[in-house]
This record gives sequence, structure tokens and C-alpha cells, in this order.
Amino acid sequence: MQMLALGFGALVYALIEGPARGWTDIRVLTLSAAAAVALLTFVAVELRTTDPMLDLHFFRDPVLSGAAVTAFMISFGMFGASFFLPLLLQDVMGWSPSSAGLAGLPMTALIVIAAPLSGAFTARCGPRIPLVTGLTLCAAALGGLSLYGEHARYLEYLWV
Repeated sequence: MQMLALGFGALVYALIEGPARGWTDIRVLTLSAAAAVALLTFVAVELRTTDPMLDLHFFRDPVLSGAAVTAFMISFGMFGASFFLPLLLQDVMGWSPSSAGLAGLPMTALIVIAAPLSGAFTARCGPRIPLVTGLTLCAAALGGLSLYGEHARYLEYLWV
């Protein structure tokens, strides 16, 4: 458990410091190496213990692995958009915090609607089609956000 916390802590700190210090900075390289060693140690321990915290043998199943990678990618993209889009709207485009918050309501509403529907759809036709569809829609939406500059109007990227 300590190796996992150390590994992710070092990785997050390296990712935070990398853009500011440069990716070849000694501190960033040391943190990256420490993260790699700690995470590989965690994997080695988990593979050998009789009662692992995370049974890595589950990831031999390609459906489970695909679902886990897809969930990570979608969460990474959506959390990034949820963090940076309000900053863009407020700091670059000059919107008020209330206006920026209201701009996120359509995304929130669609998540509330799509979550139970995706569960029912997955139960009916299996995980592949919903996973591929969700990842494709998320990639299209995040790509769509990159099309607009600082003078974009709300209605231009509402589809995203």
C-alpha cells in the first residue's frame, strides 16, 4: 500500500513540476524514476502475495482491461474539461463565474440522462458498443473544444 501511495505521489508531483521546470530537470527525472520504481514494486508485490489488494490477474480479461482503460480515458478527459473550461470562460473570455457555471449545465444534464441509459444499454447488448461509442463521443467533444478560440460564442460550442 505504501508503495502505491509513494508511486502515485511521486508521479503526480513530477507531472506538476514537469511543465514548469522542464522535463529534463533533475528533480522531475528523480521523481519520475522514483514513481516507476515504486509502482513496479507494487505490481511485483501484488503478483506474489496470496491476498492482494488489487488482483492484477483480473486484467487478463480483455473486456475488463478495455473497460478500465476506457473509463480512465473518459474520466481523464472529462475531469480535465470540467477543470479547464470554466477557467477558459472566465479568464480568457471574460465571463462571470455564474455564466461559466451555467455554461456547464448542459454537460451535467446529459451525464445525468446518459448514465442510467448506458447501464441499460450495456446490460442489453454487452459492453463493447457502449464503451466504443462513449469513448468516440468524448474524443469528438474534447476535439470540438479545441476548434474555438478566445472569441467564440457560447452557441458555437454548445454542441460539445
